[in-house]
Amino acid sequence: WAVGNEPGWHLAIYPEEKLVFVGDYGETTVTTPDPGAQTEGTETIYQTNTETAQLKVEISEMACEDTMSGEAFEYQVKVTSNEQLYSGCGRDL
Repeated sequence: WAVGNEPGWHLAIYPEEKLVFVGDYGETTVTTPDPGAQTEGTETIYQTNTETAQLKVEISEMACEDTMSGEAFEYQVKVTSNEQLYSGCGRDL
């Protein structure tokens, strides 16, 4: 699970099933099959393309603090959806 602000977004990863990204305060939704994770050191990357969307998720094992709530998370997360970059934080649920 990952979240970010300005604009508000969230991402749910259902392992071996799907990725669901909701961006721009709910204006954008991208659902793709789980392409499988590629792990390099402390970074995990998911990258997938569909007919209508490109989605890249970069998860780094680095402490992260939500910019609005101050809540602590275990991961820094970057999501690129159709060339738009979203930055935030994530955790395992």
